Amino acid sequence: MDRTQEQLTDYCMASDFACLAPDTVHRYERHLLDSLGCALGALDAEPAAIARRLAMAARGNPGARIFRHPEPTTLEMAAFANGVLIRYLDFNDRLISGHPSDGLGALLAVAEVHGLSGRELVAGLHVLYEVFGRLKPGLLRDRGWDQGTYLAVAVACAVAKLLGFSRQQTAETIAIAISDNVATRQARAGELSTWKGCATPNAARKGLFAALLAGDGMRGPTRPFEGTHGLFEQVTGPFELDLPAPGESPMIESADLKYFPVEGQAQGPALAAMELRQIVPVDEIEAIDVEVYQFAWAEIARDPAKWEPTSRETADHSLPYILATVLKHGTITPAHFAPEHLVDPWVRALMPRIGVRPNDEFTRRWPAELPCRVTARTRDGRRHAVEVARPRGHRTNPLSDDELLAKFEALAAPVLAPEQRRAVVDFAWSLPEQPRAAALLDLL
Repeated sequence: MDRTQEQLTDYCMASDFACLAPDTVHRYERHLLDSLGCALGALDAEPAAIARRLAMAARGNPGARIFRHPEPTTLEMAAFANGVLIRYLDFNDRLISGHPSDGLGALLAVAEVHGLSGRELVAGLHVLYEVFGRLKPGLLRDRGWDQGTYLAVAVACAVAKLLGFSRQQTAETIAIAISDNVATRQARAGELSTWKGCATPNAARKGLFAALLAGDGMRGPTRPFEGTHGLFEQVTGPFELDLPAPGESPMIESADLKYFPVEGQAQGPALAAMELRQIVPVDEIEAIDVEVYQFAWAEIARDPAKWEPTSRETADHSLPYILATVLKHGTITPAHFAPEHLVDPWVRALMPRIGVRPNDEFTRRWPAELPCRVTARTRDGRRHAVEVARPRGHRTNPLSDDELLAKFEALAAPVLAPEQRRAVVDFAWSLPEQPRAAALLDLL
């Protein structure tokens, strides 16, 4: 066992529900409800339908359910199918390392099959968010590797916690998960495909499978992080983990809940466009200049495909499309990625008049802030600028519980009756008191 593997193992063994403050527990309740809304809003998505068909063809005994379907499937397919639903709209929570709730489907599957309580589910969620958030995302991203690499090991650790693994079983789980699940970032580059919203749910599926193998006696590679050909040598380079005592400075305090269904770096520009629309008649805009930090420019403006999006996946990562859509409609919702909106003549005509460039000062302020400045020049030569540093939903400008409920209602109302929605909300708000976490699947 190498040092990094040992640190993660010891953290998993020491962490438990009892170490969590009430405010931390409520944050997990909020993120659960937010994830469920995102999943219910994506039921008709093509990738979700594909995952659902595969899941329904794989019967599990004992099995786990996917949202809105009573028939059980395997643990791994439930993890994948529910993860795809949570992730598809790009509306679920985010840390700087990516989207931790992409792993929630795996934890719900384990909780259902093993009859775990809401309190136990919260303990597993805490391990998921801590491990995913404490690993070093920049060392993956800057070298072209994807967040799923870390999500697989985070889910593996969380499942080990849920299943009450021994220290040795947990260490083997980590070794299998990190050694065999390195993913490239090509899933998020150029013209994005339907796999964009499936890559991390698949990583969660593989993290779950790693835990199942270790729980049945499988041994993982020795020194998976620091050994010859381990993660440090092959992928990230060496790093030191910063793991506080369990429950201290929890990573979920650094997690954002999205206000708009767009890529995280576009939250500020979308809000700036909404505010700009209040002070400038949009039909009088001649050109728009957008300044963002370097990472935002690289993620949502650099690639030529982001200026000619032909798919929903590319459009929600396209700063010019998002900006133009908000300027026309005053907001952006999942409906604005329908095919007819992607070819809207007004939006397409404005997009080439938008310029985007990195701002060195903004780059220095990221990631503590998400700064951007959107400046519109009207036909009479006047300039109107809006600057946003901490958009709504940012950890320092969080959604209120009422705003979160409104988001859930908007996403769930087409699918669930009012009494069902109320029951789901009540369940989420009392998660630690629930004797059976799988009752949530009953409500759906």
